[in-house]
Amino acid sequence: MRRAVLAILAVIFGGIALALLENARDLRSYRDLMLRSQEAQDRESHLKWGYIDETGHMVIAPTFFDAGDFNGGIARVLRKGPNGLETGFIDRSGKYIIAPQPDKGYGEISEGLIEFAGARKVEHQINLPGNMAFGRRGPTLWGYIDKTGKVVIAPRLEEVTSFAEGLAAVKLDGKWGYIDKTGKFAVAPRFADLAIGSFQFSEGLAAVVVGGKRGYIDKTGRMVIPPQFATAGSFHEGRAWVLASGFGYIDKKGRFTIPATFRQAGDFSEGLAAVMDINRVIYIDKTGKPVFKQNFGSGAPFHDGLAPQTFRGSWGFIDRHGTMVIPARFGGPSEFHEGRAFVDIGGRFGLIDKTGKIVLPPAFEIARGFHEGLAAVQVWLDDPKENPPPQSVPATGSQSN
Repeated sequence: MRRAVLAILAVIFGGIALALLENARDLRSYRDLMLRSQEAQDRESHLKWGYIDETGHMVIAPTFFDAGDFNGGIARVLRKGPNGLETGFIDRSGKYIIAPQPDKGYGEISEGLIEFAGARKVEHQINLPGNMAFGRRGPTLWGYIDKTGKVVIAPRLEEVTSFAEGLAAVKLDGKWGYIDKTGKFAVAPRFADLAIGSFQFSEGLAAVVVGGKRGYIDKTGRMVIPPQFATAGSFHEGRAWVLASGFGYIDKKGRFTIPATFRQAGDFSEGLAAVMDINRVIYIDKTGKPVFKQNFGSGAPFHDGLAPQTFRGSWGFIDRHGTMVIPARFGGPSEFHEGRAFVDIGGRFGLIDKTGKIVLPPAFEIARGFHEGLAAVQVWLDDPKENPPPQSVPATGSQSN
């Protein structure tokens, strides 16, 4: 009997000891988590976003928590306010044209309009005596404002997307259609699903999903290419990739101009498209003919006559002849925009020109491409409470590797 009692006590105290040990481990894990969280917050406080011009001058001081690309002369920025993140919009001088506001849902900027969230839809409302009512709130409704903050399209839509070629795909009553910039439906909402990746109008056509297959409509909603593809891309330079038996390319009448024989396919850009043939990446022209003798490790598109390519773990750029004109010596891929490309040099981003010359030494933690002459960059500030001078980043240099 005594042995049985001792065994029971051993189990009980052993369980308590194990629980205390687990609690101690949990406390240490929690403490470590809090320390890491504090370290992340401390680091975050030193990282700010600003904008440089093509000469490398910081024309809009880095004071933002995050910063988007310029589109139509404005950019969306985030800053930390007393009650959390605040979203606002600035012009090219850095001046707020829509003041930062907390808890305000803003979407993308496109063709002069900005997506914004309005009130939540009320469903199953019950009216009571004394002008009282209650009901279950449904999804947030969306609309569009202009650059001044004026409501152009009232928030009545369940989901919205960016405008392209004057139309935007929106969801109303569970169906997708397309509206113009006045909010009028150009294509009535009748599609249950959105053709992810190719739903925007491009060269007058947009991909839609009907019965699980993809086809294409024009801006009146007329089905010009019947739904028949498992997936499909947007039209670029008169061609769109589609998936049938394999990947191939069609014209705007739905005719195959390049047979569906590839394992993967990309958009045409500057007359060329990257495809995967068996287990190699090649570039083809609009007849489907390979244009380079060599194979590549990346299928990046051409911009400004150059495409980023990887070689032995580093990145460089090829020209339209397939020649590596900028040797693979950088740590990350990029694309040329407006004659400049950001590249990773030793863990930070600098700027090169089309000859590969480093025109701006690596000074940025993160850098986005140039849009309308300005690029959003993230910098490390030793004292985040002090605003740096407008031209704190080194100007154009002549350094090269």
